Amino acid sequence: MPTFLNNRLLPHTDIDAPSLKHAGTILFVGVAQFAFFLVLAEIHYPGYDVSVQTISDLGATCVRGVCRFVQPSSDIFNVSIVILGIALLFTAYFLWKGCGSKALSFFGGLAGIGSMGVGIFNESYGGAHVFFSALTFFSIGIQALLEFKVVRAPFSYFSAAAGVITLVAVVLYGTGTYLGLGQGGMERMVVYPVLIGGLAFAGYLIAMGEAHTL
Repeated sequence: MPTFLNNRLLPHTDIDAPSLKHAGTILFVGVAQFAFFLVLAEIHYPGYDVSVQTISDLGATCVRGVCRFVQPSSDIFNVSIVILGIALLFTAYFLWKGCGSKALSFFGGLAGIGSMGVGIFNESYGGAHVFFSALTFFSIGIQALLEFKVVRAPFSYFSAAAGVITLVAVVLYGTGTYLGLGQGGMERMVVYPVLIGGLAFAGYLIAMGEAHTL
């Protein structure tokens, strides 16, 4: 088992407080702007149905090989999720620098690459889009589970719950089991838990940085 999994972020003595604060700040900005612009993109998409349509339909809606880009929703969504990916990459770097959490940084980095890929390779790219979407979903779910090992209660339990919900929802989504929520609804069961968890983890990292600065 990696050494960092044997310790919580508190009272770890090798913490780089400024890096943790940077990680938390960047994560918060990245996740918050994506959550905001996701809703904005939905608003500007005429007739958009959150139950029936997937999140990626905001970037490009493809039906039977025919794709259409509803503007300004397409640009709003694609730019926002690329920004989220960049933020996750920087967060992964500062998290590794701040507390040496290699596994958290690794899966956070993968989620960042996946998010950027989703925005760059929208639905019109077919298989490439599916690959980056799956990479994002699995990576961010696994990262949420790993947070359980390095943060303190009660947040550790919230993080574990978010990771479990996301990963279970990924399996259900991938097998076409929507439980009455629709395809878009089940995809949101994948995304929403880790979005909320990401904002909470950002606050936790900022607080840890502040605690070790004093």
